[in-house]
Amino acid sequence: MYVLLQSRCPVMEKCGEPMNRNVNPPRSFPWWLTLLFGLALLALLAGGALFYRSQERHLRVKAEEDLTVIARLKVEQIVKWRNEHLTDAAVLVASPYAANAFTGWLADPRPEAAEAVLARFRSRQQFSHYYDVLLVDTGGQVRLSLSGRTGSLHEDAARYLADAFRDRRPVLSDLHTGPGDLPPHMDVIAPIFAGEAGSGAAVGAVILQSDTRQFLYPMIETWPGESTSAETMLVRRDGDEVLHLSELRHRKNASFKLRIPLSRTDMPSVLAALGREGVFRGKDYRGVEVLSSLRTVPGSSWFVVAKIDAAEVFEAWRSISGLIMMLMLAIVAALVAVVAIVWQSRAKLHYRELFQAKAARLESEASYRTLVETLPQFVWTCRPDGACDYLSPQWVQYTGIAEQEQLGTGWTRQIHPADWPRVQERWEESVRTGSDFDIEFRIRRADGVYRWFRTRALPLRNPDGEISKWFGSNTDIEEQKQTETTLKSYSSQLEADVGERTRELREAQAQLLRQERLAAVGQLAGSIGHELRNPLAVMANAAYYLRLVQPDAGDKVKEYLGILENEIQNAEKIISDLLDFSRIKSLDRTNVVPAELAAHTLERFPVPGNISVVLDVPVDLPPVYVDQRQMTQVLGNLVVNACQAMARGGRLVLSARREKEMVAMAVTDTGTGIAAENMARLFEPLFTTKARGIGLGLAVSRKLVEANGGRIEAGSEPDRGATFTVFLPIRQEGA
Repeated sequence: MYVLLQSRCPVMEKCGEPMNRNVNPPRSFPWWLTLLFGLALLALLAGGALFYRSQERHLRVKAEEDLTVIARLKVEQIVKWRNEHLTDAAVLVASPYAANAFTGWLADPRPEAAEAVLARFRSRQQFSHYYDVLLVDTGGQVRLSLSGRTGSLHEDAARYLADAFRDRRPVLSDLHTGPGDLPPHMDVIAPIFAGEAGSGAAVGAVILQSDTRQFLYPMIETWPGESTSAETMLVRRDGDEVLHLSELRHRKNASFKLRIPLSRTDMPSVLAALGREGVFRGKDYRGVEVLSSLRTVPGSSWFVVAKIDAAEVFEAWRSISGLIMMLMLAIVAALVAVVAIVWQSRAKLHYRELFQAKAARLESEASYRTLVETLPQFVWTCRPDGACDYLSPQWVQYTGIAEQEQLGTGWTRQIHPADWPRVQERWEESVRTGSDFDIEFRIRRADGVYRWFRTRALPLRNPDGEISKWFGSNTDIEEQKQTETTLKSYSSQLEADVGERTRELREAQAQLLRQERLAAVGQLAGSIGHELRNPLAVMANAAYYLRLVQPDAGDKVKEYLGILENEIQNAEKIISDLLDFSRIKSLDRTNVVPAELAAHTLERFPVPGNISVVLDVPVDLPPVYVDQRQMTQVLGNLVVNACQAMARGGRLVLSARREKEMVAMAVTDTGTGIAAENMARLFEPLFTTKARGIGLGLAVSRKLVEANGGRIEAGSEPDRGATFTVFLPIRQEGA
């Protein structure tokens, strides 16, 4: 259309004048533009360099801060772990009964006395998960142990035994291996002295052996957050070498095997063994450059090294630096392009009038008509008053009506009647105001079919600004309209798909939140179990001792002792639930007869007398392949819950039936039932509607059932009781 306007423009007749050949060449490149380009380039390079260095410094400082926090946290955890072991030893020998039992057996090693001492040891091992517990004499000979081991102590343990006798207090040995094939462990040595309150001479000691694989190594190896190279190491100085005590992330079985000479002062572990603390940069045991934070463990010969590969720390920085370089190059190229464009525009401006005059002179009416008649669009012109004075052959061929019949206002009769009112209004407004005409409407074809066209028209003005001609065109957009209709249909379907996807994403987000909550419960369980079992053990020992030393105590004392023991058992039950939920123990799956499993459950978990029991478990049901102890715990928990729901009495039904390749064992009560709003949350950890308990029973039960390859379901009707069904797998032939 631009070509059409130029070719028909009356003012272009002036372009026929001869070109002026006395044209001065463009002036040379201006000095001020060169100076401006140089200053911009210098500022760009300086800014890029400063940003490059600031990003590197920021990443390094952040990594050093993170390493310092992690190293300090590991040291605090190790110190706490060591203090807990010392407390265990102090509590064990502080008990008069325990001290008398140990002293008595060392003086008179009778079998019955040995069993009492071993029972004490087993109790301590059960609560604190020690690898072994030993009773040794003053000569360092093992007289009694849970593992049955006897003989001489390891030389490191013997040295610390002498320190314990000298200082008359429990001491911790250093980490060591042996004797024999014993794994890396630490000895907690509690000396035993004769006389009242341990004021006499040393008679022996109790040694608690703590396996580092149970807590210390996992704690050292755990790294908060995601990293492909970060790790924490525990080292100590051993002569002229550094001995790595913990397992390494990038080298298997390196504990107590990897030694590094102290002359390698470029390695963080060597600097730590030399007593250096703080943040350092060096190479680790792989020869890889790392950032590290070094800390000393108070009260020990250990040092903590928290490190991460420098390549990982600065990985993002290198990517950013590459982008910065590309951006700088792009900006430099843009500056060069701008300068070139400015210079070229000055040259083009000098020749523009000559080129325009030559192009206008070469344009002719013949070429204009040829162009118009070969265009796929319909082309037309109108006078300033809007009356049509020209229609291209394409328009005439499409409508099937002679051009003369459509000049003036005749062409408007081909417009769809429904579109004509708005077309008329818009065309009259453009003619009146001189604004561009742009509209879509339908035009009738020669066969009577209407097709959509987009019509555009521009006014051509003379030097005085008055409209001298209207130039317009019609473009067939029928296929575009059909595409729009199809797209609208697709859009509706897409909106439905997006809605469904949004719901799926919300469900996935809710599932992720539940998984994060379960992970938090697991971490909480480990911490609570370790912190609470020590004082519970002390209270249990105290209650046991009081019953022994006061067999003739009054009824009131016995009553309170009974209350104390019951509360200790309740607390132990809560801790066990927490630990069971945080980690499922290894399975011991066997073929179990459902009838025997039901009978064993009712025997272990007796039902109160005010509740009648109906046992409906056919004896011919096939065995289920499960861990009998865990499934007894699950069914027992359901029986206890059912009894609690029928505090005033009722009926409990324990039934079983076969469901395809599963056996469904159901526990049904006639209690008040479960509220509908609570059904969806029954198996969530920490959810409970009871006054007592912390809401882990059903969560642990579901976890145990799923670990055994089954599932658990719940159903309830208000005021008619509840039913919990456990589906257990049947052992397949050849499985």
